[in-house]
Amino acid sequence: MSEQPPYSAQYRQPPVQPVYVQLPPDYSPTVTKGEWFLYLILQMIPFVNLVMLIVYALDNTKPSRANLAKVNLIFLAVGFVIAIGYLIFFLCAFGEAMKHIH
Repeated sequence: MSEQPPYSAQYRQPPVQPVYVQLPPDYSPTVTKGEWFLYLILQMIPFVNLVMLIVYALDNTKPSRANLAKVNLIFLAVGFVIAIGYLIFFLCAFGEAMKHIH
């Protein structure tokens, strides 16, 4: 009869090997809650928000924040163009109305 190892040796787990995780090449660090809070606070301050959006848009250390800043800059530019268009339209309409007063 062959000798079997004791019960505990029979079900012993193999030694655990360390797991090395290789990050994908497009990995970007997470933006923390504190950084989002600072971002939102800075967006409430006039003129500082524009400067910080440009700084964040050019910073590539955190791509998610950079993409958000780029989108915000695009929205600001579109809003500015629309506002200028409305201003021109209403100034022209006001000028035409002033001509017909006499």
